[in-house]
Amino acid sequence: MKSRRIVCALLIICQGIICLAACGSGGTGAEVTTLAADTAETTEAVVTELKPDLPEADYNGYEFNIVVRKASGTDPWGNFEMAVEEINGEVLNDSIAERNRLVEEAYNISIV
Repeated sequence: MKSRRIVCALLIICQGIICLAACGSGGTGAEVTTLAADTAETTEAVVTELKPDLPEADYNGYEFNIVVRKASGTDPWGNFEMAVEEINGEVLNDSIAERNRLVEEAYNISIV
């Protein structure tokens, strides 16, 4: 019984290591290249902007209704990453608002 537990623990650890290695081997989403002069201390970062590979479309002002659960005392996530009331200076909140605005402009829709 003890050896079975040890084998299971080793398998879980190996799986975690493989998962971490797989996560670390890919890109980070944005490619950053650092260029340095021959002996100068200055470095210059070049960031390439990633664009989504989505087709262009015009939905003529269509209202997309997205139904989500309302946050409750036991489930605080509810409407966490879909809609925000307004831009309030918080990074995640403002990013969601900016994402929704860009999608609405790009596809001529209204997210409700």
